[in-house]
Amino acid sequence: IHGYDIELRSPGLPEVVDMARETGRIVIVSSHHFGDYPISVSQLEYRYHTAMETGADYFKVASMAHDFEAAAQLYSFMELNPGAPIIAVTMGELGVEGRKQLLRLGSRATYVFMGDRPAAPGQLSLSEFIEFRAAA
Repeated sequence: IHGYDIELRSPGLPEVVDMARETGRIVIVSSHHFGDYPISVSQLEYRYHTAMETGADYFKVASMAHDFEAAAQLYSFMELNPGAPIIAVTMGELGVEGRKQLLRLGSRATYVFMGDRPAAPGQLSLSEFIEFRAAA
C-alpha cells in the first residue's frame, strides 16, 4: 500500500490531508497514546471523528495496553464501530494478544516485524502473524 500516515496533532492537518489526497494515495490519520492510563472510548470516538472529518481514508490508533482495562477500551471502541475504516493496535505487555483481538474485531491492518526485534512494543513477528491468520 502506498499512502501517507499523518499524526492527528499535526499543525495544519486538514491542508496536509488535502495535499496528500491530491496524489491519489491512501491517507491515514493516526493518534498515538503512550500514557500509563487507558484512553477512554469517548476520547477514541472524538479522535476518530476528528480524523475522518479531515477526509482521511483510515483512522489509526495505537495505544499502550499495560493491563486488560486499557486493551478493553480499544475493544469496545471497535465493537461500537463495526466495518469502520479503523486500524487499531495495542502496544506494551498485552500488545501481541491485543493486536490479534483487534484484528478479530475488524481492525483493517496491523504492523508486523521481521528480524530479531519489534519496532514497537507488542508487535507480532511476521511468522506469528502468518500462524495467526492460518488459524483464523
